[in-house]
Amino acid sequence: MNSQLRRTILDFGPLLLFFAAYKVAGIFAATATVMVAAVGAVCVGYWLDRKVHPIPLATAVIVLVFGGLTLYLNNDMFIKMKPTMIYALFGSVLLGGLYFNRPLVKYIFGAAVTLNEAAWRVLTRRFGLFFSPWRFSTN
Repeated sequence: MNSQLRRTILDFGPLLLFFAAYKVAGIFAATATVMVAAVGAVCVGYWLDRKVHPIPLATAVIVLVFGGLTLYLNNDMFIKMKPTMIYALFGSVLLGGLYFNRPLVKYIFGAAVTLNEAAWRVLTRRFGLFFSPWRFSTN
């Protein structure tokens, strides 16, 4: 199997399983399903590549925390907060990388796009601001 296709399946598989379980059994069963699937995706990714990829790992940790709160407190608000937390983490990491003079988008898209350092910094800043939590402020 193509490594990019395999990576895509591992990244989006838990989400697809979440939607399928939600359709069949509701939010709490879907939450348990996505928790197991996220950990499974990290484990399978490690088994295939012999390294842990940081994005699926961070997603799995957030899914476990917010999914665990959802199931423990029997309140679906926590799993609904998960996408916001993932975007906030991603935006913060990108902007933090700029603070330390490391345009992290270059490491994500570097193999596909050729840009100079100034352009990588601008692109990283734009992605970081797009995913930042204060972008959603209603003030």
